[in-house]
Amino acid sequence: MHVNRERFTKSNLVSYLLIFGYFLYITFKSPNFISLHVSLIYFTFALAYIVGNIVQLLAFHFYANRKEFNVDDERDKIIVSKSYRNAHISIIIIINVIIIYFIFYNNILQPAFLFNLLFGTLLISHIVLLLTRAFYYKRGIQ
Repeated sequence: MHVNRERFTKSNLVSYLLIFGYFLYITFKSPNFISLHVSLIYFTFALAYIVGNIVQLLAFHFYANRKEFNVDDERDKIIVSKSYRNAHISIIIIINVIIIYFIFYNNILQPAFLFNLLFGTLLISHIVLLLTRAFYYKRGIQ
């Protein structure tokens, strides 16, 4: 019944995994983590994500059954709430690990490195959100 939402979630997940892989490649390739190239990459990621989502939504809007795609029933609301819960839990855990690590090891951070860590945290949390959504659309709610 919710094939379109499931497809949209899976395609969004694939695009985020590609973005995260390229982010890891660019971030850990440069030894000093500071460059104009990396900040341009962040801008490109944001722009590509916004344009990609607009194209996906337009494609599903025109080619899918409108009633099936636009109606949020109780199942969709439960899936969305559980996925946001898991994403927020992942953000809290990762940021706490980063803070505890830097408290115990007393490292002085470069601003660009801290920005990379926080940007990576947001990417990971969104991947967790999409994985949870895809899992519950596939398995169902009990």
